[in-house]
Amino acid sequence: MFTGILRLSRFVLTKVTKTIMLAIVLCSSFSFTVFAVPVGEDDFRISNMGPDGDANYIAVSPAIAYNATDNEYLVVWHGSTPSLAINEGEIFGKIINADTGAVVVADFRISTMGPDGNAAFNVRLPAVTWNATENEYVVVWEGDDDSGTLVQDELEIFAQGIGSDGSLLLADDLRISDMGPDGDTTFHAFEPAIVWNSQANEYFVAWSGYDALSGTGSIRNNIFSQRLDANITPIGDDQLISDVTSLSDSAINSRAVAIAYNAIDNRYLVAWYSEGFISTSVLKNEIFVQSLSADGGRLLTNDLRISDMGPTDDSSYAALNPAVAWNTSDNEYLVLWTGDDDTAPLVNNEFEVFGQRLDANAVEIGNNDMRLSNMGPDTNTTYVARNPDLAWSSTDNQYFITWHGDDDSGSLAMREFEIYGRRLNADGSFIEANAERLSSMGSDGDPAIDATSSAVAYNAAQNKFLAVWRGDDDTPPLAADGEFEIYGQNFASSATQAAVLRFSATQYRVSESTGSFIVNVERLGDTTNAVTVDFTSNDGSASTPADYTMVSGSLTFNMGESNQSFMVLINADDVSESDESILLSLSSPVAVSGTVSLDGLQSNATLTIEDSTVSGAGDAPASGGGGGALNLLSLLLLGLLLSGTWGLRLRTNLQ
Repeated sequence: MFTGILRLSRFVLTKVTKTIMLAIVLCSSFSFTVFAVPVGEDDFRISNMGPDGDANYIAVSPAIAYNATDNEYLVVWHGSTPSLAINEGEIFGKIINADTGAVVVADFRISTMGPDGNAAFNVRLPAVTWNATENEYVVVWEGDDDSGTLVQDELEIFAQGIGSDGSLLLADDLRISDMGPDGDTTFHAFEPAIVWNSQANEYFVAWSGYDALSGTGSIRNNIFSQRLDANITPIGDDQLISDVTSLSDSAINSRAVAIAYNAIDNRYLVAWYSEGFISTSVLKNEIFVQSLSADGGRLLTNDLRISDMGPTDDSSYAALNPAVAWNTSDNEYLVLWTGDDDTAPLVNNEFEVFGQRLDANAVEIGNNDMRLSNMGPDTNTTYVARNPDLAWSSTDNQYFITWHGDDDSGSLAMREFEIYGRRLNADGSFIEANAERLSSMGSDGDPAIDATSSAVAYNAAQNKFLAVWRGDDDTPPLAADGEFEIYGQNFASSATQAAVLRFSATQYRVSESTGSFIVNVERLGDTTNAVTVDFTSNDGSASTPADYTMVSGSLTFNMGESNQSFMVLINADDVSESDESILLSLSSPVAVSGTVSLDGLQSNATLTIEDSTVSGAGDAPASGGGGGALNLLSLLLLGLLLSGTWGLRLRTNLQ
């Protein structure tokens, strides 16, 4: 037999190559280790805004929090539905099972900004955190409301508590920020972030805002904060975080705040990008951080600049949109950003993702301004990486970072954005040689169908990450262009995740005249032990014994084996009839040692029998599974030739 390693070097998950990947899995003579393993359904849809096919109702700007108590995720987004006016957005959410992706609480509305039916009052950019003590969530957003003395277009930060069952904890949305005098749209708050403080059991919210502070006049886009107790009640007043003394008021433009909480030292690290005088005469956007005590007090005398994009005196280079995570094992932070640097071979306006490690005291450590993405050929400014996010794995002490990017791999077109990601060791070094493409929105080659705005969370129970994003897919019944929804994809944190058993596909098709069909069952993750699983068939619209022979039994995966199969016998007749279905299911997984589970999204499958008197269809499955060895080998060879980017290392092992 052959054993080997398949390394995903610039692996492009298009709809074609996903099918080819399944074909590779079906070859039982292959055993391989995959790095950053996709788990469960590919690009599964999370949101459902409005009737499918209507691009007036969309979902954008996702955020995500993991609930370790219930092993669930809360995904939130800015969306519109038919119950609202066209272009009237509110915040919505959905709770999904972290293991299977099954819906726990269907789409529900969180915010209520202004009167329903009036698109002049709107929301944007939700953020969410989970409280382990109370087993509750808090969601914050930038909103335009008509409550109290607020007027239209006067943006402030609002919050709502969410129970683990999806219930709203506050009778009304809570206003958190207080920028300037009410009724004056000159002053506003936007782009919030939130974290939970486990020691004090309270929340810390930060945002970018215009405010008027005593003795300083109008302050342009500084970073502010507000503490909330466990009951989501404000503690004290808004506090100014960013340092206004070193920059002229008219030059300040601090945006896109990100926060991480350090539970060892009970402090926060806040990051943002700010346009200010980096030298005596040049205004430039760079990344700044401030370390804060638990009560929000500044621990650094001045805000610390951590990015160095391009020459100091050249304002055409910039650093934007930071994200930050705290590493508990090493008590340090990793800050990411979108940057435009001049480090060869990069050129001006060629944006990539960069990162910097900081110790617990916000002192830079490790390599300076690590470049973490590689979109397209260097020196070509058409291909860019933007809006990174990250999560830290407590099991493996590593990071998973995501971004949306425009790459030249496969058959992607210029300006066709998809979501990419990679794992990093704690020191920032790469685990995979190249980033992986995570999303596959629509058919490759169409820049109108894309994916942007990714967010990611870590699930310690299954040791995996869930990445979510705003996607524009053209899979019917969705509209061909502009109907944005929220999608997600699970990825294993390590190559040796716990074993998961599943069918190779959820839909198979076979011609009635073929006489039989081979159903393939996969094992993902750990292959170091033996596992068994039961299988059975049941009538759908097809009936036994007239249409097929019922089958049931048990499959055994010995050490090192990644797939097994069973056969379903098909009974042909001369009667012209519609297609009929057989229901297939897996159950009772058992491991000799270690653990094994079923993939909740692919432990059931449907085998459709096509009437040979009508269709004359072959026996190939709709997506993966079935067929003979020659077809699989041909598909494998075709995939390798088409992709041109896979490195397949095989070791012959004669037995």
